[in-house]
Amino acid sequence: MAEILKGVHMVDSYANTFFLLDERLVLVDTGTADAGAKVLAYLGRINVKPLDLSTIFITHTHPDHINGVEELVQATDARVLVHKREAGVLPIERSNLREV
Repeated sequence: MAEILKGVHMVDSYANTFFLLDERLVLVDTGTADAGAKVLAYLGRINVKPLDLSTIFITHTHPDHINGVEELVQATDARVLVHKREAGVLPIERSNLREV
């Protein structure tokens, strides 16, 4: 995991998972099953609290892009944005879900 551009952090995962950190913290995709723990550990290393993660944006619902979503929503209470056709695939509470 590393900052690859100012405010853009890449998470080591099978899939491309990125943090966008500016005025708020956004995660793009949640990666594989082990990515949730990696994401939370990385936040600690860059001195960011899990509750600072406000939004998780899911590009598509292939398993290597969504398997960490449940753990990350529980740890952060972030809102998840996903295309309306794929919303039913995510294993999270509807209250954290916003279909786009």
